[in-house]
Amino acid sequence: MRYGLDTNVLIYAHLPVFAESRQVRGYLQRGLGDDRCRFAVTALVLHEFVHIVTDARRFDPPVAMAEAVTIAGGYLDRTNVECLPVDERSVDWRSNGWMPSGSGGGASPTRCWRPRS
Repeated sequence: MRYGLDTNVLIYAHLPVFAESRQVRGYLQRGLGDDRCRFAVTALVLHEFVHIVTDARRFDPPVAMAEAVTIAGGYLDRTNVECLPVDERSVDWRSNGWMPSGSGGGASPTRCWRPRS
């Protein structure tokens, strides 16, 4: 099974200022240490992590940029973490099995996500 990593999970795991930090960090360390456990992340999640933890308006002191980038990059170096592309296929809810074909709902989500030309 593959588990998705979201920005809040990374923040809780790497900033000990939250009540959830210890539990989330332990879960993530155990999972990352087990090659049978697979994780997925997107570049957007890693970018958000770096942006948030280095923001002095949110954390005092903030994480240094070099340290935040090293943490984010460390996920890309792991063999059991896959960086998923964010493309047309990943946002087409029907092709991912999240919405049955022909279920209505108006315009295709794929069309909604395409940039205007």
